[in-house]
Amino acid sequence: MKLIELKCNNCGANLKVNSELNEVYCNYCGNKMLIDDEATTIERVENAKIKSRKSKHEQDMREKIDNYEFEKKVKEDAFRKKVRISIVLGVISFALFMIGSFVNEDNLFSMFGPILGLYPIIGIMLVWTNDKK
Repeated sequence: MKLIELKCNNCGANLKVNSELNEVYCNYCGNKMLIDDEATTIERVENAKIKSRKSKHEQDMREKIDNYEFEKKVKEDAFRKKVRISIVLGVISFALFMIGSFVNEDNLFSMFGPILGLYPIIGIMLVWTNDKK
């Protein structure tokens, strides 16, 4: 068994390999290389390169999908929050309208109750139109 020194074509690392082997893998980047009979010429194996690209592409796609799912969840949570706020403000508005309608006409609230009931409605409109982008 004779050890020879070779240089990885992918990362440039210096390697000591057995000259009797037909193929070697770089200890640093995992690149697969073929060694010819004289053990002086190293040829990159395109399949390893393609596999590496495919793996990188799959990783990129997974990251994009994860980001999309996260953004979708954030938007859904914001929508649910808007719905809850709108329901609470709607109930308050309805209560103020009803109280203002049924209170004795001599009471100051009977005049301003329906007007105060508009403020929660304005709040509902602001909740739905105030989107931060």
